[in-house]
Amino acid sequence: MPTFEYRARNRSGQMVSGTVEAPDQKSAVHQLGRRGVFPLQVDPAGAAPARARPAGARAASGLSWLARRGAAAEKTAAAAPASVAPPARPAARRPRALAGAEPAGGAAGARSWRQRLAVLQRRPGLRQTLNFTRQLASLLKSGMALRQALTSLSRREDFGPLQPVIADMLEQIIQGASLSDALGRHPKVFSTLYVNMVRAGEASGQLHQVLVQLARYQQQIQEARDKVFSAMVYPAFIMLVGFGVVVFFITVMLPKFSQMFREMGTRLPLATEVLVAISEGTRRYWWAIVLALVGLGILVRRWAATEQGRYRIDGMRLKLPIFGRVFRESAFSQFARTLGTLLGNGVPVLTALKILEHTMTNTVVAAAIREAQARVTDGTTISQPLGRSRVFPAMLIDMLAIGEETGDMAGALDNIAETYEQELDRDIKIMTSMLEPIVIIVMALFVGFIIFSILMAVFELTSGLKV
Repeated sequence: MPTFEYRARNRSGQMVSGTVEAPDQKSAVHQLGRRGVFPLQVDPAGAAPARARPAGARAASGLSWLARRGAAAEKTAAAAPASVAPPARPAARRPRALAGAEPAGGAAGARSWRQRLAVLQRRPGLRQTLNFTRQLASLLKSGMALRQALTSLSRREDFGPLQPVIADMLEQIIQGASLSDALGRHPKVFSTLYVNMVRAGEASGQLHQVLVQLARYQQQIQEARDKVFSAMVYPAFIMLVGFGVVVFFITVMLPKFSQMFREMGTRLPLATEVLVAISEGTRRYWWAIVLALVGLGILVRRWAATEQGRYRIDGMRLKLPIFGRVFRESAFSQFARTLGTLLGNGVPVLTALKILEHTMTNTVVAAAIREAQARVTDGTTISQPLGRSRVFPAMLIDMLAIGEETGDMAGALDNIAETYEQELDRDIKIMTSMLEPIVIIVMALFVGFIIFSILMAVFELTSGLKV
């Protein structure tokens, strides 16, 4: 029977190696999984020797990671500080598997294509990834192996569009890939922050603890989004109903009044004539109006998809009179929460800033972080480069500087995040209380103008009848 050499991690996160006899490579991976170890590399005996890993390859922070499998050699922890490099973008080719593994074909290949098609049709939301993270952390904490945990989760039907993603991840784990590599195959589902945090947990042997922290982080982001969404529901409903009432009056009721006025030969007031002209133009050229709106929407969307357009839109969001404060506080709380989570898990400052740049949803804030990276490499602190960008407020910079002086950056960032989350909650309530009467007044002005125009025509008609 063929013999295979392997390198793997046990449940405590320690690196182990040895040989195993199995009919083929896939069977060898299955056999190692039953032993409760996590295989990183499985090669036939006598093939290219496994790359040597220095003993005790953890750095002082406990966060070092293997160089990518195509690298020529690994750097020891003494030669370079521990870091967690962001995953490279997956190339448009067949998924990476173990050397010598047979390509999946037939039903397995068709299943893989169906899974990818399902992911493209409907992207999993933050709630589903949060549920997945929580359940995976609970299973790993109970002592279950990673492969068994993913197998259990892949059988559940409450993940919706995330189900094919879990099945694909399980397939990659069976082939010998790490969890972070399997997550990196789905960048639209799992962010760069998520993948790097998992990679750090694999390197330190504390994967379930990192998943718990990720679940807590996702929960906080979801709560902030829910607050903003709930604040916009009622004003949006009022605007929709008011717009429907205006359209109904202009297209249905007003033409009947205008026909009656014309039959009686009464001269209409200016306001009524303007309203009648709008009504007739809407009824005759509704198709042109629809095409113009659709074309304008396409142009704006394409412009917003460009780097310059998105930067301009994000900049305008931060400067809006009513919503700008909410957008700023949401961005600053995301910045502090994400950076605090990375630094709290031992990720180096430069790597954390690079991950944070790609995680931020606002491109103006991301650009300020990118500019700060170059200054940080010169040996300056984080607070000084961020303060020069004039994007971050003075309070955030001062609190960050205090954290640098005390040596507790993660604690200072958590304090900043909590401060802006509290202000975000308060300002959302203020914005909602202000927005509701503003929307009602605007819609009342539109409806009032229509009623005023009709009443003016009626008064002209009745005054002519009296004469």
